[in-house]
Amino acid sequence: MNRVERPVIIELGAGLQIPSIRHIGENQGHPLIRINPTHFQLRDEGGGVSIALGAKAALTAIAKELKLTQWNKS
Repeated sequence: MNRVERPVIIELGAGLQIPSIRHIGENQGHPLIRINPTHFQLRDEGGGVSIALGAKAALTAIAKELKLTQWNKS
């Protein structure tokens, strides 16, 4: 696998029933995007972004924003 210069963790739908998944994302030392319609809160607000939507809606909105900002254009 190639090394990523600026990794970001995207966590989709990890709820409170299995907290180990949430802890893994929070303890990687990289920005975290937590997507969950009900349990979206981050333990450390400065460590990432929380989105109170379902996975499909949130990823669609992110993709739309990336296109609007021409994120992948050189």
